[in-house]
Amino acid sequence: MYTSLPHDDHLDITPLQRALGSTATSYKYYWLWAIIELTLERRHAETGIVAESPVAYGGHHAIGLELKTDDILQRMLLLAWTPIVRYRLSLGSQDQLGSIVMRIFNDSDQQVRFYRTAEVQQLIADWFRRSQRSEYQDFLRYVPYRFLTPYFAEQLKGLTDSHKNRRIAELSSNDSGSGTAPYSLLNIQSGIPGSIRIAPAFEHYLRRSPQVIIGWVKYHLLEYLQRRNSSIPALVHKLEPAQNRDLTAERSHWIAYLTQVHPDGIPDLYSNATVTHAAFDLDHYIPWSFVQHNEFWNLIPSLSTENRSKSDCLPDWDATFAPFADQQYQFYRWCRQHNRSKPLEAYTLLTRGDDAITANGFTSRLQEHARPLYEIAREYGY
Repeated sequence: MYTSLPHDDHLDITPLQRALGSTATSYKYYWLWAIIELTLERRHAETGIVAESPVAYGGHHAIGLELKTDDILQRMLLLAWTPIVRYRLSLGSQDQLGSIVMRIFNDSDQQVRFYRTAEVQQLIADWFRRSQRSEYQDFLRYVPYRFLTPYFAEQLKGLTDSHKNRRIAELSSNDSGSGTAPYSLLNIQSGIPGSIRIAPAFEHYLRRSPQVIIGWVKYHLLEYLQRRNSSIPALVHKLEPAQNRDLTAERSHWIAYLTQVHPDGIPDLYSNATVTHAAFDLDHYIPWSFVQHNEFWNLIPSLSTENRSKSDCLPDWDATFAPFADQQYQFYRWCRQHNRSKPLEAYTLLTRGDDAITANGFTSRLQEHARPLYEIAREYGY
């Protein structure tokens, strides 16, 4: 994450910083993020170069890259899919981007809690083909214009909202050669731009430090999301698809425990069938997509079929917490007896240095720690 933008000798970045100032919706964050990604991808397809240094860059492209606004909006929906569908974050009561994402998800078979995958991209494209333009035209009627407002603050003073869009379109078109504004508005019909043309100077700026600029956008988007999801843990990891979870180290401790203490297996928490050291999944009792960690106090061996069936859902607390806590305590005591330092470090949160903690004391502290997270996750639809 980056909290500031890189300086540029040829581009005033102050209006860009103001563009992501106080806002009641997520639109401008996702609008800029989508523009950056599409610009880099399109130029990479043309040149084979993702980013350029000032030395390697021999001059601006004579004609700025043209992007369709429909394509930008589809990319916005794709970028917002993971936080909304996968992690169930709220974009705010006034934000219609989240509403459209959920409409697309609800119209699907609802098995697509994917990340930024080809399947999701296809779902979004199919929805655009089926939908009426009136279902999303308000985005394109306002966001492309409002993003440019800081670039023409002086020229827009005193104008009513009904006149601002026309003036912004004129100013951005006249300004596109100098590169002060990041883009100009093209193919405007009924007030809706059909495309934008990226200013060469702005594209050059993006291609010099793409990761820094995207990181800056993410930082401000996270601040926005944090205000609307203040109880959600690990928010910083919920903007984009997560990498593969590696539970190899955690499994090795549980395999040793099951082999030594329960060679015939233990009851599966959800089905009561037998789980053995030879074949099991490590299930996150409170879903990983919510807690975003692999702490031992939240892991329990489970049958693969049951783990897949549970997926991102919360278990029934009343039916499962007592046996979950009992198995956790047994595992913790075994770790103490065999000086398993990594699990013991994780359990310090619960034991608070009490090496002789009783089963009741352990269960009570586990409940004190886990139940609030469980309730928050339930409020967010897990």
